Amino acid sequence: MSRDNAVPAPGLTPVQGDELAFMRSRYRLWNEGGTDAMIREVWHRDITYHDPPDFPDATTKHGAAAVADHLNARLEAVPGATFELDRAWWAREGELVLNELSLHIGGQASGVQLDVAIFHLIRFDEGLRAIELREYTRIEQALEAVRAEPARRRSSSSAPP
Repeated sequence: MSRDNAVPAPGLTPVQGDELAFMRSRYRLWNEGGTDAMIREVWHRDITYHDPPDFPDATTKHGAAAVADHLNARLEAVPGATFELDRAWWAREGELVLNELSLHIGGQASGVQLDVAIFHLIRFDEGLRAIELREYTRIEQALEAVRAEPARRRSSSSAPP
């Protein structure tokens, strides 16, 4: 997928300005503080995480501690991996966002640097904590998930600062 500002599907709105900076700051927290920082500042205590559907033994984890344990184990094989938010689109402003990321992985023995595209579909609660995170390896999977989302309404829908 190109890195231009094109919207990948009708109904999505590009996240820009302060909202995009807010989203990027969440991934910087991950890079700097790992799952401890995510539990402390980003994830709701009752977060639900879904592995990419095409992963072998894909699973769903519930609760911040279980999600942290799962992701720590998954990323143990690639120490030093970092996330960079490339682009983001609101599916429902302030509530549901689709993030396109680059996962930067450096081979310790080989020195080869890999950049892998991944996609996060994240639902926020009223306090802008991530209450659900669905991970995808292909944009088509993520867009299908957006299309399948029921039209939910929250009592308070504030966008990130």
